[in-house]
Amino acid sequence: HGGAGFYRAFADLGTDYGKRLTEALGSHYEFTTVTYKEFPACQFLRGLIRGMSILRERAGKARPASIEIRMHPFEADFIGVRYSGPFTSPAQTVMSAPFCAALGWAERTASFAGLRNFGERAVLELIPKIRIISDEARRRYEPHLRVALDDGAVLEWEDASGAAAYQITWKAAVSMTHRLCDEVGVPQSLADALIARAAEAEKLPGIGPLVDAVCAATAAARAETATA
Repeated sequence: HGGAGFYRAFADLGTDYGKRLTEALGSHYEFTTVTYKEFPACQFLRGLIRGMSILRERAGKARPASIEIRMHPFEADFIGVRYSGPFTSPAQTVMSAPFCAALGWAERTASFAGLRNFGERAVLELIPKIRIISDEARRRYEPHLRVALDDGAVLEWEDASGAAAYQITWKAAVSMTHRLCDEVGVPQSLADALIARAAEAEKLPGIGPLVDAVCAATAAARAETATA
């Protein structure tokens, strides 16, 4: 804080961040506005991953000839977002819009494993066809995708859901728990047990049962990783 502090080094010069941090202190809680990450990639890329998976379903057997992704300038020009390879680290793939878009098309999602598979041919061949465009007309977290297919058709999609679509609700938490547990090899019975313990946490005499459920799921994931 101050003239030579963290905010001055990494943020806008004309903003009083200290004031922002203390506004409505004690009456408004930032936790209520926290959003979740649908995919284990940069939050800026959540919409384009989802959009590419949707367009992939619409395309049928046709393949992309070219892909244009329009993003808010802050996102399009953010460190690593335009990077198109070569890829040797997940630190590169999770920030790369071309990689995540290609992965979203090829696999209809962006999984933890997919973001660490640096040699997937279907992904790498698609990346050169992707163009990232900085567009002042796009709002934050609302990219516009345009895919020209090799059969002449053109598909378009834009994310107009806004941040509210990614707020943490119980339904979202349950869905993500099942998705993540399935991805790392946790049996559904253990995932269901974890959800059940979390649901009754306020009524439990202590957090022991919840901790036990977390440990059981974690142990199963580690065992799956060790045998993979």
